[in-house]
Amino acid sequence: MQLARLLKLTSTSQQKDARMNLKSAKGFTLFEMILTVAIMAILVATTTPQIYEFIRQRDKQNEEVAQLQVRKALEAYIADKGVPPSDNDITTPWYEKLAGYTSLSSNEIANDVWGRPRTYIAYLDTSRNIYGTTVSVTYVSLHSMGENGKAQKTETVNGNTVTVSGIAVANDAYSGSTSSGATGWWKNMTDRAASFAQIRAVGDDQMMRYTNYEDVLRRYNATRERMDKLSEAIETYARSQYANHVAACASSTTTTATCNSDGTPRMAIYYPRSTARQVTTDNARYVKNGAIDNTVVVNNAATTEDDRREDMEDLMTLLGLPLEYCCSALNNSSDDKPAPFYYFSNPRPRGATACGARPGADEAKLPARITTIYNVDTSSDRTCG
Repeated sequence: MQLARLLKLTSTSQQKDARMNLKSAKGFTLFEMILTVAIMAILVATTTPQIYEFIRQRDKQNEEVAQLQVRKALEAYIADKGVPPSDNDITTPWYEKLAGYTSLSSNEIANDVWGRPRTYIAYLDTSRNIYGTTVSVTYVSLHSMGENGKAQKTETVNGNTVTVSGIAVANDAYSGSTSSGATGWWKNMTDRAASFAQIRAVGDDQMMRYTNYEDVLRRYNATRERMDKLSEAIETYARSQYANHVAACASSTTTTATCNSDGTPRMAIYYPRSTARQVTTDNARYVKNGAIDNTVVVNNAATTEDDRREDMEDLMTLLGLPLEYCCSALNNSSDDKPAPFYYFSNPRPRGATACGARPGADEAKLPARITTIYNVDTSSDRTCG
């Protein structure tokens, strides 16, 4: 009996729990659903502009960073190669050349963060020079249509919107084409430098101007200093050898190869001997330590620049100068090494229309001549070596 009552109570309790669970498991009411949807709509409406603006600003900042990296890559490339990448090289496009100078891929260089191609324009002006050495001026512009896919024509200045002469939008520098080198770009103007100066970078555009002027000037000054030091050392050497010659002839009472009978030196050259660039007879006396010396230190007619460079290094050793003083700091030879100076111990005089005869044994001698180049005897700027 008691067991039956216990079972009945348990069954009744389970039925009550089941009814309570069923009641608590019912869904949202219609009002609750409407309220939830309304709240979500409000949240979406209020946060979407902020999210869009966040994405826009992020993309803009990423593009600025990318542009800066491209600019640094250009600077590194020009510093390494001396010239900018060509803007019309089909085999190896400019962005592939720059890829080795930045962490960006060639695709990231070629296209902006919005996936639109950048337009790269480069012009190398080599019309200027310093004493025969080319001074290069590189003009580069980098343009993209930006986030809105349109060339920017205005910018805000002191709160006012003004039209600007941007890289790709100036009336005098844009024809509507977006391909590099198209008619109307600043590069196609008659005066490219002036056209470049009349526009400016707008928005995410980049404009760059590089020149090796300071480097060329520094190397020119270094070359002049070397030539001056070399000239001084040669004159010091000659004065020392002349003193030795005077001392050697002091007791002479007969005419010899180097001395007169009155004890004075005979006409001679005291510079280290060289051969002419175009070999001609040289009958002058060369004296070293009071005696005739026909040892040729510098052969200007050497068949290779490397041989002549070695001869000039030998001359530096003889004069007690650093070996690099043998050569120009401004120019390289065809072997891509510093171009050796030309040294003429018995140069020919420069005439009005051509070079004069080389001074002979008993004729007055000209000072030794040092040049960075050799020009033929009949040219207007002949060196007459």
